[in-house]
Amino acid sequence: MINNLTLSCRLVADPEIKFVGDANTPVLNFRVANDTGWGDNKKANFFNVTAWRGLAEVISNYKKKGDQILLTGELQYREYEDSQGNNRNTVEILARDVEFVGSRGETAPASGGTTTAVASDAGDTEVPF
Repeated sequence: MINNLTLSCRLVADPEIKFVGDANTPVLNFRVANDTGWGDNKKANFFNVTAWRGLAEVISNYKKKGDQILLTGELQYREYEDSQGNNRNTVEILARDVEFVGSRGETAPASGGTTTAVASDAGDTEVPF
């Protein structure tokens, strides 16, 4: 079964990294917005995203609110219990790869945009500095 998603989006807030478990594994939970529709029917969809390890560190170090990314990952359904003991569920994106495109305030070209950095959950990272 294939579960693959590619999304051009912008960060809704500055990312804040956390470290979990005994191994202090980096995890980044952040929110993105993606425009859909045309003209008067244009609106934004909002998605929760989780990135782990090196990918989480790269995003938190180089991206800020309003920055555009090209995100590749998979949809993940998760059930949890909230602080009041209520059962909840959510659908989120588990990030596998991210390309940094454009800059804050720019819109992405229809095709071929400039990539400034590439990062993946596999630990491969290219940063142009």
